[in-house]
Formats: sequence, structure tokens, C-alpha cells
Amino acid sequence: MKTHFIMVLFLFSQLKALAGAESKANQRDFILICEVSKMARSLKQQPGFEDQAERVLIHAKAIEALIQTDEVRNVVKAVSVASPDQKIPLLKKAAAETGLKNWKCPTLKFLY
Repeated sequence: MKTHFIMVLFLFSQLKALAGAESKANQRDFILICEVSKMARSLKQQPGFEDQAERVLIHAKAIEALIQTDEVRNVVKAVSVASPDQKIPLLKKAAAETGLKNWKCPTLKFLY
């Protein structure tokens, strides 16, 4: 569990740079979701992180720690209980509603 905490801290330090002042908060949160998914996928090559469920848990904990807006937090909660085939479409639709019309995050398919 100590390794998970350290990894979340590492993810936070790496992603904090994305939180630019000119970005809208909701859009920034969707960008963070995708960046965290890229990092979670890259964990597959690390010893102890071969299990997909482990990477999904790390992704969820990092997202929970990083998301700053209630709107995106609510979307993530809703997506967490959606069927696997609906998770990515729901995230894309919500991202579009924030102004990210062409938001794509190919690495999410490796987690959901």
C-alpha cells in the first residue's frame, strides 16, 4: 500500500503542471483524467502492477485526489457505476459539454 501512496504522490506532482491558470477547471480535470490513464497504463511494465485491477484502482485513487471540480467529480462517480461499454462514451459526452468537443483519450480503453 505504501507503493500506491508514493505512486499517487508522483502522479500528482507530474500532473500539477497541467493545471494552468488559463484553462477552465472542468476542461483541466478531463485532461488530468487522460494523463493519469496514460501513467496508469505505463505501470503495466512495472513489477507488481501487472494486474489490471490494480492499475484501475490506482487510476481511481489518483483521479479522486486530483479532480478539483464538483461537476467532473460527479461525472466520474456516475461513470464508475456505468457498464464497461458506457464508461468512455459517458466521459466523452461530459468532456464535450465542458467545451472539449474532440476530447480523446485512447488509453482509457486499457482501463475500462
